[in-house]
Amino acid sequence: MIKVLVFGTGYYLGEILEQIEEKYDIIAFLDNQIKKQNSYMEKGRHRYWVMSPNEVKSITFDKVIIASIEYASEMFTQLLQLGVKEHDIIVDFVSVTQNVYVNDFIKMQTNHFYEENRLDIV
Repeated sequence: MIKVLVFGTGYYLGEILEQIEEKYDIIAFLDNQIKKQNSYMEKGRHRYWVMSPNEVKSITFDKVIIASIEYASEMFTQLLQLGVKEHDIIVDFVSVTQNVYVNDFIKMQTNHFYEENRLDIV
């Protein structure tokens, strides 16, 4: 089974968690809220570790699933900045329910990195 980190522990996670659990082996959750980090979260019959997104560099995983609608583009960009490869970020759950597509995420992150006279983006 594919080992995943799930980025986001808010309301939307409750809507999609069962689908994620059916398809993937959840290693842990990522959340930017400091008060949620370094603690366990009880969801259904499972107990999951919640950690800072900055810790993705120190853990072995296959993919990261974005589990937020409101902050999806920021999370996508943050993961890229942390070194997670674009093809290792799963946005399926957001795109299916909210009609946000991968190209939209790519545009968002490109705009985020845009600075005049940067040749490395060309």
